[in-house]
Amino acid sequence: VYSELQAAPEGMTALDVFNKYYEAIGGVEAIGKVNSTIETGTMSVGPMTLEYEKKTKGDDKMLMSVKMGPQVFMKQIIDGPRGISEQMGTQVAMTDDELTEARMQLDMLSMLHLENYGMSAELKGIGQHNEQPVYVVDMMQDGKVVSTNYYDLASGLQVYSESTQDTPQGDMTITTSIKNYIE
Repeated sequence: VYSELQAAPEGMTALDVFNKYYEAIGGVEAIGKVNSTIETGTMSVGPMTLEYEKKTKGDDKMLMSVKMGPQVFMKQIIDGPRGISEQMGTQVAMTDDELTEARMQLDMLSMLHLENYGMSAELKGIGQHNEQPVYVVDMMQDGKVVSTNYYDLASGLQVYSESTQDTPQGDMTITTSIKNYIE
């Protein structure tokens, strides 16, 4: 809701927001030394709660899964130049666009060189999220907004994201709340 946004400080850009975020999570130099990550969380889809886990190693290996109990609904595997998507037990090779998106997820400093992934970013201004002031940054691909991300003004940490994905059932809005950063 851009009409409710205040202007960002004169001359400030999305890159400035990204640099503040990277500084908040340890700094570019320290992040560059990280060689593996684990992300976990839950997702709500209607009445269902799904478990999410993503593991990465280096800049060319990733395993991401979404499941409910022991039932795996979706899995993505990146191993070097190859990628596989699996849904309900059916595996298909990832498209070039899917591989590019996955490689961006593997790159912990991707926001510093979005052009490598056909992306750009624009700082829209200062808004509110949960009554806290946030920088609002649109991520774009081919001139189209693919996600809107919110970064806490005080800490620099990303706290929220909204995106839309095309699905066979139509557009689906995905919202992500990010909390509990752990060193």
